[in-house]
Amino acid sequence: MESENIGFKSSLLAVFMAILTLAFIGIFIFFMVRFGYSDNWMLLIYALLLCFIIICGWVSVDWLSRPKVLVRMDENNVYVWRRSGWITVPLEEVVTVQTFQEGWFIRTGQLSVLQSNGKKLKLNGLKEPQKTSALIQQRLYQKRS
Repeated sequence: MESENIGFKSSLLAVFMAILTLAFIGIFIFFMVRFGYSDNWMLLIYALLLCFIIICGWVSVDWLSRPKVLVRMDENNVYVWRRSGWITVPLEEVVTVQTFQEGWFIRTGQLSVLQSNGKKLKLNGLKEPQKTSALIQQRLYQKRS
């Protein structure tokens, strides 16, 4: 059986961070035009703004570089995307599947898969994690009954 895509990335964080990056760039330009290099405090503020611009921009690009599909499943396995590649988790080894909602972003959260060998896979930024968890648990129930 071919694997089906059950978990997708949420782009809300990437969009939020991109907007935040543009806001910090705007503030940086405003301060540069308005105050110039008047004293050491302004240089410190410029350095902090540049740090925020770099961090927010990096997070946004990093998030957007993820693949669209983060979780796949077939009859026997669940496949979870990680930076190192796809990790295969046999359904027989899955003990529990937990989800956590992100506080700021609606319908975005974290999926956590606990295996019988004690390993725990966590995946952040998943769109509708409850739906993904329900599909995995449904397949687990079918396998075990």
